[in-house]
Amino acid sequence: MKNGNNGNVTQCVTNGNIYLFCIQVDDIEIPTNQNGWFKDDWADYSEDCDLGTEDITQISFTIYPNPVQDILNIESQLQIEAVKIYSLQGQLVKEDATNRVDVSQLTSGLYFIQLSVDGKTVTKKFIKN
Repeated sequence: MKNGNNGNVTQCVTNGNIYLFCIQVDDIEIPTNQNGWFKDDWADYSEDCDLGTEDITQISFTIYPNPVQDILNIESQLQIEAVKIYSLQGQLVKEDATNRVDVSQLTSGLYFIQLSVDGKTVTKKFIKN
């Protein structure tokens, strides 16, 4: 979206893209202060989205068991800041900040777990039985 013309954009709809986490814009105030700009809760507007893979490799974590019945365990060498779980439709269904997340109340299906560490995020899929 960063194109030097964001002030003239009256509508920008980016909902429903589970892989979209950062939307690079000319000025963060434009989408924040205008009606007509829509994004999913897990996506952020930024004037500088880092598209490299260096940060992703630094956030290495393992989730188990997968498929999971009740407790989803997270192994990470770094301190976990936030854990968000999204449905396949992109709806935020659970938030936590621990390495043991109770998912027993979730219905069976495919979910995405987003882990935030040191201000960066990474996402993985898991199955709830």
